[in-house]
Amino acid sequence: MTPADSTAALKSALAAVSPDTWREQRWFAAKDRGVREASLVDVAWLEPGFGFAIVRVEFEGHGELDVSDAQIYQLPVALEQPSLFASADSGSLWRRVFEAFAEARTITGERGEFRFARTDSTSAADWPAFETSRDLGADQSNSSQIINESFLLKLFRRLQFAEHPNPELEVSTELLGYGFAHAPIIRGALEHESSDGLVTLAVVQDFLPDPVDGWRYALDLLAEEGPGAHWLDFCRSLGVVTASLHRALAAPSDSKEFDAVVMSSNDVADLRAEIRSEASALEFPEIEELAKDSSLERDPESLGQRIRVHGDYHLGQIVLSGGEIFIVDFEGEPAQPLDERRRRHSPLKDVAGMLRSFDYAVATAMADGQLKPTGDLDATSFRRDVAEASERVYVEAYMADAGESEALLPAGDARDSLLELFKIQKALYELRYELQNRPAMVDVPRSYLVERLRSMS
Repeated sequence: MTPADSTAALKSALAAVSPDTWREQRWFAAKDRGVREASLVDVAWLEPGFGFAIVRVEFEGHGELDVSDAQIYQLPVALEQPSLFASADSGSLWRRVFEAFAEARTITGERGEFRFARTDSTSAADWPAFETSRDLGADQSNSSQIINESFLLKLFRRLQFAEHPNPELEVSTELLGYGFAHAPIIRGALEHESSDGLVTLAVVQDFLPDPVDGWRYALDLLAEEGPGAHWLDFCRSLGVVTASLHRALAAPSDSKEFDAVVMSSNDVADLRAEIRSEASALEFPEIEELAKDSSLERDPESLGQRIRVHGDYHLGQIVLSGGEIFIVDFEGEPAQPLDERRRRHSPLKDVAGMLRSFDYAVATAMADGQLKPTGDLDATSFRRDVAEASERVYVEAYMADAGESEALLPAGDARDSLLELFKIQKALYELRYELQNRPAMVDVPRSYLVERLRSMS
């Protein structure tokens, strides 16, 4: 089979994929859309029958097809498999991929170049021979293979052409240069560049041994011991690690893309406008009114800095390994445009994300019957008290560490007010997500918003 034969076979296989098959893929973002056509944008053949394809998926609409409404996806291809979506089972494919990184190969496609590159942290001599691969198997918007039980090969499924790399590669490389110890070391990346722009297809990073998912760890802690000393110690440790992340991202950098900038009153006004717009769309007029208060803008000297942040920070982005806490998945919210994911924000945006995740963990443990109210407290009061205690120790630990960078954070009351805005923004995002995807969980963000209205009125 020649590369041309492989391309012809791939196009034929793409044409045969049904709309239902696309919707069944866990990483496919348009499960509520009718697929009209999937077409090949470009493909890199490592060897005939084994490669990476960039595919444009177009949707049914009213009238003429809106090409700008199409979505771009990556498909790892192993034509030896019975389905285009069965590449995870192809050890032959992953061996060839791993070897391409060792050789730092460049493959010319019909539209652009596919470049396999190692980072400065890994030389060709340090790159081991391929031995084993297995699918990570987690329910996520991307796909990951564990190579030799030592490396994680992460493939980005939904793609966006842009001028810059995926934030996962960009931020991980910056943290590596800083010497940040709480993120996996980035070892390599696969990128495609063409007249459409640059797109990151995959990264290789260290696989953390015996990993424990932070969300699962939190639920187990709450189920086994309740919100006691071990839970609060966990929250406190997360506060310290989060502060360390933000100090790294605020540090002087060789890249202007990571320069910290002063947060202005206009930035706060924009945040309020986003909250009001989301609250209006969700028919939550009381939140709209709450977000109109402009007291923060009247004291712009105290607003701190905007820096690159994690952007999608919650317990699910935490991994425990070897007694240490690691932060993973720096690509930001995958559904957001790439420019939005690269925006600078107050570091309090990440803080708010983790605090909302604490509330979710408590609410989930209670709903599962693994955590029950103590004393005379009803369920609502108990959940609120646990969330407040968790927030208190997390924020105290965070401030004790991040506070060393005086210019980074807002001062005094401004910090509390801005953090409150970010928590409300996050809860509105959660409410929209739950309404669209998990109606049974709608009460978690909704009850939080109602409680905030009650306490702030």
